Amino acid sequence: MAEKTDLGQYKEFVKERLKSLLDVVQSISSGDFSVKVETPEEEDEFTALSIELGRMIDDLIEANKVSEERMAILQAAVEEKERLLKTVRELSSPVIQVWENVLVMPLVGAIDSARATRITEDLLTGITKHQAEIVIIDITGVPVVDTSVANHLIQTIKAAALLGAKCVVVGISSEVAQSLVNLGVDLSGVITRSNLQAGVRYAMEMMGLEVVPKKRER
Repeated sequence: MAEKTDLGQYKEFVKERLKSLLDVVQSISSGDFSVKVETPEEEDEFTALSIELGRMIDDLIEANKVSEERMAILQAAVEEKERLLKTVRELSSPVIQVWENVLVMPLVGAIDSARATRITEDLLTGITKHQAEIVIIDITGVPVVDTSVANHLIQTIKAAALLGAKCVVVGISSEVAQSLVNLGVDLSGVITRSNLQAGVRYAMEMMGLEVVPKKRER
């Protein structure tokens, strides 16, 4: 009878110890690394297994910590890249208020379809924000103006007109002018001036303003 009782107690002991270890494994599997493996003061058949499981948990905790640190670094790099891309986009189509109701948009570099769309969006946003009446689009720094770029430019000017702003295009080089003529691009409805200075002069005339030299004091 005593042997049966001892066997029953041993089975219950084994069951409890296995359940305890299984609970730890399940917690780790679910991502809970706060669990601890209980190791009785007196050694038993499960002591070695408990110690080894504890070591595995420590290794997993360290690996998880390293992974989280790497993820944080990666996230910071992604955020920095997004900030840089935003800065590049802003610099690629800046809208500058040079006078009340007068904006200048200096464009530099090649213009593809995606950038042309951003240019239109940024310009319309700037017109609305500053309640602009005159917009000077300076393409001095644009090396190539083909049919696509010219058409985008015309569409942008038309969109600006719907918001009540008149656009003047400045900085068309002789090479670009010749290229547009050869391509048959019709810019007859577009106001142009030779350079930024002439564009500013035009804007001031439209605003009823003029520059008067200040008399030097003797």
